[in-house]
Amino acid sequence: MPRTEEQNQIIKDRRKFKIMEKALMLFATRGFDFITVDDITKEVGCSHGLFYHYFTGKEDVYNQLMKVKDDPKYDEFRLPSKEAEAAGGLAGIKILIAYADKIASADDGVFYFVRLVMTRPITQTAKGSLMGADLYPLFLNLIKQGQADGDIYGGDPREIANMYMDFCNGAMDRRFAMGRDKFEVIHASEILRIFTKGE
Repeated sequence: MPRTEEQNQIIKDRRKFKIMEKALMLFATRGFDFITVDDITKEVGCSHGLFYHYFTGKEDVYNQLMKVKDDPKYDEFRLPSKEAEAAGGLAGIKILIAYADKIASADDGVFYFVRLVMTRPITQTAKGSLMGADLYPLFLNLIKQGQADGDIYGGDPREIANMYMDFCNGAMDRRFAMGRDKFEVIHASEILRIFTKGE
């Protein structure tokens, strides 16, 4: 008995979802520049023809993953960049740090997704523009505001922002290497003690 149009659509949606799911894991764990369409198809176990039926290239997969961030099921894990920007300075930094602490122990699917949407990759291989927002400029501006308010020690704000971003990225890499069950969370709030007054 032939499949109905609805059954065919369900199969197509599942195939596309599987490609996106595997690409998400690869992008999050290995980085955009180090992943090829071949890597994705091997991980999924599909042909290049099937991949290109749904996507025009790895940039297209990445950008479609970025669109998923607006799904209400991710509301709880959405990056609070607007809230941090509105709070400004040290208060805004504390919002971002509380968010990082929350994400550190999230399940793998959420963790991979947040890793992907937290920062747009700095890439040498993208053939098209990539969606997403870079967290670094926001954090840099909050540090500058905190210094102007007298809440954050002096020093080059770029160096402080780089130190924080390196801490977060290093913690994420450690979780990827160890797995969720063996990963010991070191709260991002600990880094506040290095560059804030009275913390």
